[in-house]
Amino acid sequence: MERRFRLIGPARHRRVPWKNGGGWTTELASDAGADGRFGWRLSLADVEKSGPFSRFPGIDRTIMLVEGRGFLLSVAGAPPVRIARPFAPFAFDGGVSTDCRLIAGPVRDFNLMVERTRHRAACAVIAPGRHVLALPARGTELLHAIGAARLAGLPGGRRQDLGPGDTLVISGEGALALMLEVAPGAPLFRASLAPC
Repeated sequence: MERRFRLIGPARHRRVPWKNGGGWTTELASDAGADGRFGWRLSLADVEKSGPFSRFPGIDRTIMLVEGRGFLLSVAGAPPVRIARPFAPFAFDGGVSTDCRLIAGPVRDFNLMVERTRHRAACAVIAPGRHVLALPARGTELLHAIGAARLAGLPGGRRQDLGPGDTLVISGEGALALMLEVAPGAPLFRASLAPC
């Protein structure tokens, strides 16, 4: 099986309000089937009010501040963790009680959710500049451009440009080394999903 590349742009994003009225979720990409169940989901959240997060039993979450002054996150009754540095991923169990307290007004954050019996996620933020992107032989790679980026070395000598808000989903099998150039101004988010 060869590697497959699927680009998902902002025109295909789906924005829905939270049931508790505290914000909005914009789904960027997922592997959800017709029943809505997913093995992984990538989204942006616009958090307008302090309050509890919805619980997702069996789901591992990684959250990252993108815009705003930040928030305090209390997971399973533990002392609050201050999430105030942009582009710093924080991982936690999505199935436990989690409370969010805004520090100074609304925020936008980035969310990765994975079903823990199917995937193990490793997240990284890639700074502007030129990089070699080494893909393992198996697994799914999610690349989300906060700014702009370009990948070279795809099969057939192709290149792939990513604009702000684009997500590139790389699936299939086969080790591969790509050249990645992240434009100045904003980093690129990478999630590597290894099968369990």
